[in-house]
Amino acid sequence: MFARALKQAMVSVTLGTIQFLSISTEVSHE
Repeated sequence: MFARALKQAMVSVTLGTIQFLSISTEVSHE
Protein backbone atom coordinates (compact mmCIF):
# COMPACT_ATOMS: atom_id res chain seq x y z
CA MET A 1 0.00 0.00 0.00
CA PHE A 2 2.79 2.42 0.93
CA ALA A 3 4.74 1.45 -2.19
CA ARG A 4 1.68 2.16 -4.33
CA ALA A 5 1.25 5.62 -2.80
CA LEU A 6 4.95 6.34 -3.28
CA LYS A 7 4.71 5.25 -6.92
CA GLN A 8 1.68 7.48 -7.52
CA ALA A 9 3.51 10.41 -5.91
CA MET A 10 6.54 9.87 -8.16
CA VAL A 11 4.30 9.74 -11.24
CA SER A 12 2.53 12.94 -10.20
CA VAL A 13 5.84 14.74 -9.64
CA THR A 14 7.19 13.48 -12.98
CA LEU A 15 4.10 14.63 -14.89
CA GLY A 16 4.13 17.97 -13.08
CA THR A 17 7.80 18.48 -13.95
CA ILE A 18 7.14 17.67 -17.62
CA GLN A 19 4.24 20.13 -17.73
CA PHE A 20 6.33 22.80 -15.99
CA LEU A 21 9.23 22.32 -18.43
CA SER A 22 6.95 22.40 -21.47
CA ILE A 23 5.28 25.60 -20.23
CA SER A 24 8.67 27.17 -19.43
CA THR A 25 10.00 26.42 -22.92
CA GLU A 26 6.85 27.86 -24.51
CA VAL A 27 7.17 31.06 -22.46
CA SER A 28 10.90 31.42 -23.18
CA HIS A 29 10.28 31.04 -26.92
CA GLU A 30 8.00 34.08 -26.98
